[in-house]
Amino acid sequence: MQALSSIHDWEVEAEKFSCETSVEKIDATTAAIHRIDFTCNAEDIKSHKRIMENKMHEALKEKEFPQITFKLKNPENIHTGVENVMVKGKLTIAGKTKEVQFPSVVRFTNETNLSVTGEIPLKLSDFNIEPPTAMMGALKTGYDIKIKYNFEFYKTSDNISKK
Repeated sequence: MQALSSIHDWEVEAEKFSCETSVEKIDATTAAIHRIDFTCNAEDIKSHKRIMENKMHEALKEKEFPQITFKLKNPENIHTGVENVMVKGKLTIAGKTKEVQFPSVVRFTNETNLSVTGEIPLKLSDFNIEPPTAMMGALKTGYDIKIKYNFEFYKTSDNISKK
């Protein structure tokens, strides 16, 4: 995740998370996504700047709402290997759930592996989050953030199959 601030942009990274999907490969350019379940503990989002990391965890209401989740809204067929495949679902951050849609690139890297990459622009205010500040307000984070993701899924059952 990247946040803009009054001094410089700063980034945080989810070091641990769980993401499972159920995908059916229909043909070389089409797949059916049946399920996406993403969970990340807010405490597992880390920064190289310890002070901002603590402020971010506080802003995310980590103690009250320890998990960030995303769930696919409805199963859908998508075209693989093209830009801007829209993925729709419910994102929950700091206890607030919002329906979101975001562009992704979905590719089968071989017969059993799936790559999903993209970027989600969000506003902290959409999740009732006050941007973190530091240095007695001299460092202010804006409301706009970008969540960048790059998932590699590996076949663990017949959920990825070719018809």
